[in-house]
Amino acid sequence: ESIINATNSKLKAESNIFKRTNTLLTANAEIAVLPNSTTTLAEATINNNKIICRKNAGYHIRVGGENTDVSDNKITTITIKNNYCQGENYYNPTTSNGTHGIFVGFQKNADIKYNFMIGTGYGAVLKGNGTTTTYSANGFQYNVVKNAKRGIYLKGVSSLTVNNITFFNSGTEPDYSISIEDNVGSDVGNNTVIKNN
Repeated sequence: ESIINATNSKLKAESNIFKRTNTLLTANAEIAVLPNSTTTLAEATINNNKIICRKNAGYHIRVGGENTDVSDNKITTITIKNNYCQGENYYNPTTSNGTHGIFVGFQKNADIKYNFMIGTGYGAVLKGNGTTTTYSANGFQYNVVKNAKRGIYLKGVSSLTVNNITFFNSGTEPDYSISIEDNVGSDVGNNTVIKNN
């Protein structure tokens, strides 16, 4: 069910429009970069895309995995900028769903800026194992999260900066705007900086 699925490959996905109106789609992503080996990938660039999808689970943009493995931190440059992600909550504000607007799993120093997430179950999810997924640069900055059931979900990511984010909801009662938790296996995320939101 992915539109673009790059496994162990450099990817540049820029200036595309993807639209799906089938609410029964549940898996995968419109744009996915999925390393699954020890091979180092040079780049994942996902910029200036418009993604409209009414599925109730899965991802709009996905980089990396849900679980730690040999592919952790194998993407050297991650850029996710100026994307528009529109989900099922845009149409049905009270719907509770697990669709991720932007997901980055077990990769460090992703540069996530100037994106607009509206009506996605989660605005963004950043996941790590607390020790190797440590941000020394970039982070989640200057994004807008509107009418998300859950805003930003941080699990086991260390030294991440979340700043200049605009959250607003109308008709959707959010579970949270920002949530910081241990990842599965008690992978602790430390030293998160949240400011100017």
